[in-house]
Amino acid sequence: MNRRQLVFAVLSAVASTGVAVHTFARNADGAAVTLHGIYERETQRHNKGMPADNAAFYDLFTREMRDLMQAPRLPNPRVALGLVVHALFGRGVLPGTQVILSGVTTTRSDDGIAALEVRLTVRGAVRELGVIMLRQDGAWRIGEIEYGPNDTLAGHYRSITGR
Repeated sequence: MNRRQLVFAVLSAVASTGVAVHTFARNADGAAVTLHGIYERETQRHNKGMPADNAAFYDLFTREMRDLMQAPRLPNPRVALGLVVHALFGRGVLPGTQVILSGVTTTRSDDGIAALEVRLTVRGAVRELGVIMLRQDGAWRIGEIEYGPNDTLAGHYRSITGR
């Protein structure tokens, strides 16, 4: 390999790394910006006591999550009802409960999937939610929300639908 080929190989590697880093940042930023917008809009709507537009709300989620959320409920006497689960905010967030969005942070992102952390304040207590966003139908959509250890959105709906 001569000097010209070596320089070309090094420049190509640097350019490829730059493209990969730029693509990673764009994917991560796109998911974070989308999720921040969702939570900002929904906390404002919730705090004002405005009802959700069901079609627009369900459109925030992946097809698989929508199917699970809209599945018929099956009564199961072995499952304790517990606190009401708000899909975006977690357990015990009833209408009239003030919710404050503190921030959204990307923890990991690959092509078409991103893991993010959402920080909320509910009744003076900070909640950190883990959110998985998937790129589906050309848009970032919520695939799963983890409210805490062994407490997820999909888990909640599986328990009440028997799926």
